[in-house]
Amino acid sequence: MASTAEQFSSLKWYQVVFAVGDRPGGEVRGRVQAATPDQALRAMMRSHGVPFTRSASIWLLGHAGAPSTRVNVRCRLSAGCSVASSS
Repeated sequence: MASTAEQFSSLKWYQVVFAVGDRPGGEVRGRVQAATPDQALRAMMRSHGVPFTRSASIWLLGHAGAPSTRVNVRCRLSAGCSVASSS
């Protein structure tokens, strides 16, 4: 089993941008530390109480190149998590 120090060293910083609702310009942006782009996206979705996004872009910070993109992503929220309004 990996030590706590090894677990933190395997985490990378990601810039995440995802759509919220159907309105133009309705998006969330933020930076998060995670092991994979998918974990980074879902961590941001949970922190904002967003259970579904139609599109997302995830950049690995400090590296050049195109972002990872995801479409139609669902995220399970805990029972105490509030859901953001899409209107």
